[in-house]
Amino acid sequence: RQNWGYCSIFFSIIQTIVLSLMMWQCGVAPMSINPMVGPYPDGLSEWGGKNSVLILEDNEWWRLVTPILLHAGVIHLLCNVAVQLETGVFFEKEWGSVRWMIVYMFSAVGSSVLSVIVMPNAVSVGSSGAVMGLFGGKLAEVILRFCEPNDTEQEQIGHKVRKEQCFGVTC
Repeated sequence: RQNWGYCSIFFSIIQTIVLSLMMWQCGVAPMSINPMVGPYPDGLSEWGGKNSVLILEDNEWWRLVTPILLHAGVIHLLCNVAVQLETGVFFEKEWGSVRWMIVYMFSAVGSSVLSVIVMPNAVSVGSSGAVMGLFGGKLAEVILRFCEPNDTEQEQIGHKVRKEQCFGVTC
């Protein structure tokens, strides 16, 4: 256990700075083009959004990671950062920064790979896949610990807590 969610806070700050810089450089698109209050769509690809053609044909594999730093607009950023700062910090404090980072990054890359397969014609950005991976990691932990014995009173209390965590994560 640790007292702060250093990585969650760091990523949230970087994501906010990157969106600010994108909007400064690329301008803010009208609401009819980008209802998320953000840059023009071309700017998302230019800044490193998931672009299947560039990943597969031009070998720009770094585009599997960079989308977690980018967001379509202020609304998109606020939604992702809110969950990342509330739940992500909680999980990081519980798991530690190294475990949190492993789950976060594998989820980020995995969601980008899945996006290349399922939505090859779309430019994708955001940390939603990485954040949902944290929920998946917590659900896996709860399920595995749910199978532990509950003979003593303390183990029974732990079992009840895991039931509540399982319900909370799935909701």
